[in-house]
Amino acid sequence: MTFRVKCVPVIKNWSCLCCSCTMRTAALILAWLLETIVAANVLMYLIRICRMDTDVGSNAKNEIQYQNLYSVTETKEQLIGATVGYAANLVLIGLMLFGIHKKRSNFMVPYVALNLIVLTVFGVIVFILCIYYLAFLALLFSAVIFGISFFLWLIFYSYYRQLEDERESRANTQGINYNDGNKPDYYPTAGKPNLLA
Repeated sequence: MTFRVKCVPVIKNWSCLCCSCTMRTAALILAWLLETIVAANVLMYLIRICRMDTDVGSNAKNEIQYQNLYSVTETKEQLIGATVGYAANLVLIGLMLFGIHKKRSNFMVPYVALNLIVLTVFGVIVFILCIYYLAFLALLFSAVIFGISFFLWLIFYSYYRQLEDERESRANTQGINYNDGNKPDYYPTAGKPNLLA
């Protein structure tokens, strides 16, 4: 079964200011860029966790200074949670990269579906909080970040849909229906009568 969002347009070609490329090339470039950024974040958080253990273990005075410096935003549990989140994202992007390289759309579904859910939930939460607190500058900044994130998601979704459309058209030309559990309607035979028809 194909994952479809009916109200979202599908981009056919990527065209920038000076170049034009296929959706596969654009998805590969952006996926590798995202994979690199997320891997760097995982590494950065792991280093911060190790430094926190080292700083806390040296003596009690460092422990108090370190906790006073980072008590609001960076406890060890928060760093571990962020590391786990980035590591999960790293795995999802890795699956998507595998799907793009091998032209297998089913490996792209977890990233595309979960990213749509995350974009929707956080978009609504940020919008409500900005309206509630009348933070229009934060709303503008959030809208720009949301727009960029949505555009990146749209590129991956468009390539996923392109792969699905190619698979369905290939299946239709061969007379096979893969929409009901990947079981073909008939088995092609070479000169023998088709017993399933």
